[in-house]
Amino acid sequence: MIFPRLLGLDSADFVELPPDPSCCLVAVTARIGPAGGDAGDYFQFMVGTPAGLEKEGFTGWGKALLVVPEFSWAAVERAVERLLAQCAAPSWQEVAAALGQYLMWEFQNYRPAGG
Repeated sequence: MIFPRLLGLDSADFVELPPDPSCCLVAVTARIGPAGGDAGDYFQFMVGTPAGLEKEGFTGWGKALLVVPEFSWAAVERAVERLLAQCAAPSWQEVAAALGQYLMWEFQNYRPAGG
């Protein structure tokens, strides 16, 4: 059984915290890999607060969207860890497919050349 592990979180939007953590919409990249290793794949998602989503005029479906009352890296990490706890599977491909139900995987819809 492959158990996914969070290897890192990052955002190109800012270094520490957004200017207003209670009103924001932030693009986040998580590096996730099998427990016990250092290799990982990249998964992208947005983290938004209700006020931030309203400010941006967001209406729509929620894939790759985490809603939090106030942005903090600790809150994002806790949410990702809870998701990972539900996604163990016999192969990494199956783990990534399970995560892909919630996050955008870097290899989502990838097709090898000539295949």
